[in-house]
Amino acid sequence: MEQPMASINLVNPGYFAVLRIPLLQGRVWNETENHDGAHVAVINRTLAQRYFPNGDAIGHAVKLPTMEDRPRRFYPRQT
Repeated sequence: MEQPMASINLVNPGYFAVLRIPLLQGRVWNETENHDGAHVAVINRTLAQRYFPNGDAIGHAVKLPTMEDRPRRFYPRQT
């Protein structure tokens, strides 16, 4: 099976309103969910149509690589 690729952006709940990006389905998470550490995702139509039945991703889960899966880079501290 093809390894899916996607960009990940960490944003706050107001991101879509500020940029006037309408959601096609679902809803934006709220500050309480944000504070409680809820794991939520907003995906684009292309990803939904490609990987979910009938293009409906609501209620489904995606697995993201963890930071432990990625090589680490260490940079010297600027003094």
